[in-house]
Amino acid sequence: MRKPRVADGSMRFGIFWPYHRSPVPSQLLLQRNPSALDLDAHIALARSVEAAGVDFALIADGYARGSDAASEVEFQDPRTHAVLWPLPIFMNTRTLGVISTIHTSYVHPTQTARFSGYLDYLSGGRWGWNIVNGFRDEEAGLFGVKQKIVGETFYDFADEYLGVVEQLWKGERFAHHGQWFDVEGVLSGPHPGGRPLLVSASVSPRGQRFAATHCDYLFTVVIGEDSWPKLRADLAAHADEAGRERPPEVIVIGDLLVREKPGEARAEYDLIMSTRHEAAQKIWSAAKSKIHRGNEKQAEPLELVGTTREVADTILRLRERVGLSGVMFRMPLWHASEGERIGPVLDILEREGVWTRPEHRGFSW
Repeated sequence: MRKPRVADGSMRFGIFWPYHRSPVPSQLLLQRNPSALDLDAHIALARSVEAAGVDFALIADGYARGSDAASEVEFQDPRTHAVLWPLPIFMNTRTLGVISTIHTSYVHPTQTARFSGYLDYLSGGRWGWNIVNGFRDEEAGLFGVKQKIVGETFYDFADEYLGVVEQLWKGERFAHHGQWFDVEGVLSGPHPGGRPLLVSASVSPRGQRFAATHCDYLFTVVIGEDSWPKLRADLAAHADEAGRERPPEVIVIGDLLVREKPGEARAEYDLIMSTRHEAAQKIWSAAKSKIHRGNEKQAEPLELVGTTREVADTILRLRERVGLSGVMFRMPLWHASEGERIGPVLDILEREGVWTRPEHRGFSW
């Protein structure tokens, strides 16, 4: 069972779980990665990263394809349902946490509370929730949504949604009559044994306030040194305003490719990127640019590409320069053998005193 987040100074590491075949829209990855529905491949990957010392896997989700072009290389074409897919992973691991993406826009809070009670129970407390609002046009149409919530109102909606879920988790009779939800009664168990880990990947100031008010982790691709002081100060101020002891940990998303010969990983990574589907990449770049208000540089993941020593040194430099709390690895190639390469990187970080093995900190988030 994973324990609540504690401020022990140890970095945290996770996997951005492969929920489609190609983590980037690459023709080469379409040939080299397993099918996203190859359950044996997922179980083997889970076991390998757990053995390496990884804390968690985050399973993204969606209900519609990103684009026709992306589907040609099985990119942004969701396959691993984030509520159901954790179950075989939990059954084949002992300590790895799994975080499910559940959209507030499409799933009623009573359903989310019910799902999470079972996932927490069946995993022995190893489950967490990635809170996502959603409302891509392609998905909204599938649910018959005509009047979409936009702007800052989205997070007011999410505040109320989460409040209902947390009341339902208590297993007590209550009544809620709010702006968006009317819920009353007692939800049957099982209920979470403790508050599950809550995470989000908000970019906007309002979204970051939501994360600071409610979440344990905030995921980001932003790594510019000049942006970190303001981000941390804003999160701390919002957390203090919400009466929380500390703000969420900021976990950076980074592409991971490790090889032992100098230059080998870089050559392989560059080859993968050179085979990107032109139309799919163009659509994806436009979407990222919109999210990051035109700052395309801030929309690109950190590149952790090189030898074991080089990747560890990159993490150590960021730890020293910006106080990096942790990394969620996106693995362009996601065979179990790639997961095994994480262990030696973490061994170096352990020797440098910035990472403690999960079993030595009580498997805390």
